Amino acid sequence: MVARVTNAHLAAAEIPAQIDHRSLEAQAAAALARGDVVSAALLERQPTKHVGKNASALSRRGEDTERAENNSVIQRENEEQFQSLLAAFEREGRALPPSHDRRPSQGRAARSRGQSIDLMLSDGSHMVGVQGFAGMAIGGIVVPARGPGPSTQDLFGEAVQVWMDGALEPLLEVLKDSRRFLEDHARRLAAFADSRSLRADLRELIKRLKTLRRWATEWKRRRLAERSALKLLHLAEHALEQFVESSPRPTDGTEREWAKRRGRRLAAIEKRLASLKTAREAVSPGAEEECEKRLSGAVDHVEAWSSQLLKNYPLESDSLPPASGPVDSAKLRAEATRPPPPKPRLH
Repeated sequence: MVARVTNAHLAAAEIPAQIDHRSLEAQAAAALARGDVVSAALLERQPTKHVGKNASALSRRGEDTERAENNSVIQRENEEQFQSLLAAFEREGRALPPSHDRRPSQGRAARSRGQSIDLMLSDGSHMVGVQGFAGMAIGGIVVPARGPGPSTQDLFGEAVQVWMDGALEPLLEVLKDSRRFLEDHARRLAAFADSRSLRADLRELIKRLKTLRRWATEWKRRRLAERSALKLLHLAEHALEQFVESSPRPTDGTEREWAKRRGRRLAAIEKRLASLKTAREAVSPGAEEECEKRLSGAVDHVEAWSSQLLKNYPLESDSLPPASGPVDSAKLRAEATRPPPPKPRLH
């Protein structure tokens, strides 16, 4: 009913989009039933998981969550699947370059240059301007198109901001390759601004830095969670004491209602006790050792990638001795927001 009413309003507003409450599997089965093989193939992709408001709030603050990371993996796998499907459609003559006076065999070359592809559906109609799952109308459902995304300079700025986070300050001395790569990022950006792989490599660096930040603060968060769980337990116990003192057990026939109210407070105490037990297990000696192990692994993960980035995007200054001492945070943040210098013009 929600989908029907929403679609009616979208149609009344002349918005060329629809929603469908069915699962991707059900939509693919319906497409097969009507003989639409192309739509069915495109609908057979992995669905992402609902993130939830708490995880979404963490993501907005720049903290990674397991579900958000899993969704990123699913999206990458879906895009790989999409490229495989397009290759199959090209072999079958279903994929065409947007300029239909070209040969179908040119579809792959057009896609490699970032151009869109037209898909011929089983009923003779076309999907026009397809570049990925985003922006397509599949089975009558419009997938919103993605924006161009952050620029290379924005990604460098984000990497610097995460690297300069206070949580990582105690680790800066061991993040030598990361420091070398990011401290001279303005010149690196000017030298490799046209590199197609730089944006993807910076996204990977940011992802690893955020994972490192997560494990750098994990133990502190667990200790705070333990204190919070203990405080909530005390509040629940106090609420029960206040109820018993202010509302003695009645003898006027309302005992059942009184027992329900008391039971709710007892249930709250049991819930808080379970939360406290979980929180204390998370700060056991074995858990602390595991946090330290994961933190050490995250440091190695960041440094290994930074070392690779130095090889992929080298500067002459990389051969100088590595910087040491405190980081000039004000200078770094200013450079992160400063536009790159213009390239020299050839006359």
